[in-house]
Amino acid sequence: MPRSLPRALLAEARPKQWIKNLLVFAAPAAAGVIDVTAFPDIAALMAAADVLVSDYSSVMFDFAVTERPQVFLVPDLEQYRDVDRGFYLDFAQVAPGPIVDTTEAVIEALNEPGAGYADRRLAFRQQFAPHDDGHAARRVVDAWLGPAAR
Repeated sequence: MPRSLPRALLAEARPKQWIKNLLVFAAPAAAGVIDVTAFPDIAALMAAADVLVSDYSSVMFDFAVTERPQVFLVPDLEQYRDVDRGFYLDFAQVAPGPIVDTTEAVIEALNEPGAGYADRRLAFRQQFAPHDDGHAARRVVDAWLGPAAR
């Protein structure tokens, strides 16, 4: 299993602020990692990202419209699903990327981002963002003013 990230990868670390407040960093971030926790616009970060590495965050739905790969690092999946909160959907069945539970597995997934998940990404987008196709505003104007308004 590969133990290093692809050379061209620039990682943007954006832990939830409450998690970041609990972390104590003994050393500076690794080369190629930028802490963007305080960056105010997650949409801009998603536009710049080639791959999303997340947990159970709803950002997976927003990122789906990019059609880019996603990796889900969820070492506490059973605890989260069965004890803590649960899901509104079958996460394992619909996740548009690999579900992993170790850093090593994330690294492996990032060495071939999206490999084998194109159909799942498409199905996820069709299920959860079917109207996010770049033409939503035109459909609203057409519904409101009629097609002749164009």
